[in-house]
Amino acid sequence: MLANVVMAQSLTVTGAIQRAEADGAIGAQATGVQDLDASLVVPKYIATGSMPQLPPELGNASWAYAKDDLAVKAANANIGGIAADDVLRVVVGADDTAKAVCLRINNKLYGTSTLSTRTAASLGSLTADGGTLDASAGGVEGCATVGSNYVYYKAVNVK
Repeated sequence: MLANVVMAQSLTVTGAIQRAEADGAIGAQATGVQDLDASLVVPKYIATGSMPQLPPELGNASWAYAKDDLAVKAANANIGGIAADDVLRVVVGADDTAKAVCLRINNKLYGTSTLSTRTAASLGSLTADGGTLDASAGGVEGCATVGSNYVYYKAVNVK
């Protein structure tokens, strides 16, 4: 159930980000990781006027968005190029619940309960290992491990 909530809410947040960008509220020059829970821009593009609340079982999980974050590749298609894409992500957590949620997300998306290991020194970026999420990591959406944390990611704009 928690995996379904994260995936369903990501559609709402992705749509809001895309509308905000189309209106110029999030400019092309925006850089770095943006905490969407603290943002005053994106919630205006959601019907409720606030960011969807992630399940309390996921502890302090929160929405973040980064332009030019990492290049994503779909497992079964040649989507996008080598340019870094804009990515929505949630640090789901480091406990067994977070792991179960991420395994379920990847199983729902790709029929496999595997997690790609991202070797990043911090969660400031998923690109510390040079970048491309390939077939072993899933496609434009999924879960990976970064350090001791499980991170859900979803490409908002594929370049």
